[in-house]
Amino acid sequence: MYSTPKNILNHILSLLQQRCADPKKLAVLSFSLLAVILLQLLCISYLIVQVVELKNLSHIQEFRIAQLEQDYNNYNNLLYSLNESVQDIQKKWTDINFRVLRNTWRLDPSQPQPPSQTQ
Repeated sequence: MYSTPKNILNHILSLLQQRCADPKKLAVLSFSLLAVILLQLLCISYLIVQVVELKNLSHIQEFRIAQLEQDYNNYNNLLYSLNESVQDIQKKWTDINFRVLRNTWRLDPSQPQPPSQTQ
């Protein structure tokens, strides 16, 4: 019947201003007004609790994001050092492989030895 609490309040004020207002009607109206106030109080309390829970959840999420960023930086540094190590190992492997091939060529008895250059 009433869309807003303001309309209810205006109706109550108009009934109070009338001298012939029925006391039962006023009691029912005041009880309904009290019920509306309590219902709004409960809704506001529920919303406050929800806001506090969301605030706590957002703090937890911010903490997790900070941890993930730190882990990302650590893993990124590890990957960089691993890449440098792999490149270093590849260079050493190439050098060793080249030396082994050169020494094998020198020691291969089936191949004629190139004349050594003496000065």
